Amino acid sequence: MTKPNGSTEKQKSEFKGAGRHNGGGMEKESIMKKAVILIAILTLVATGLFAADGAAVYKTKCASCHGPDGSGLTAMGKAMKLRDLASADVQKQTDKELNTWTADGKGKMPPYKAKLSADEINAVVTYIRSLKK
Repeated sequence: MTKPNGSTEKQKSEFKGAGRHNGGGMEKESIMKKAVILIAILTLVATGLFAADGAAVYKTKCASCHGPDGSGLTAMGKAMKLRDLASADVQKQTDKELNTWTADGKGKMPPYKAKLSADEINAVVTYIRSLKK
């Protein structure tokens, strides 16, 4: 049915819908919400991917002397009389002390601050804590 201004009901309906779907505020808001959610998800994924893996760092840098289980029962560990990292003697040390020993070295243990990032050293300390008996 044609209206006095020359438009039909169908044309009016399409025009009203155009504001909501083509550049309307609701669509922009929806796109913004999706973008924020996507950014949040990507941030969480990236954080998980790039976080230092204490077990992996330990395996590549520490296990050759301290052993895969931290017992120190390797040829090098026995020769240097290393303590079991799971022992109460080691576990009673503060995180700061373990961090300092790893970064700066202690006794015959070489320093690792030039080879590992602070995050990697912290992750190794966390891993050592997980060895607790």
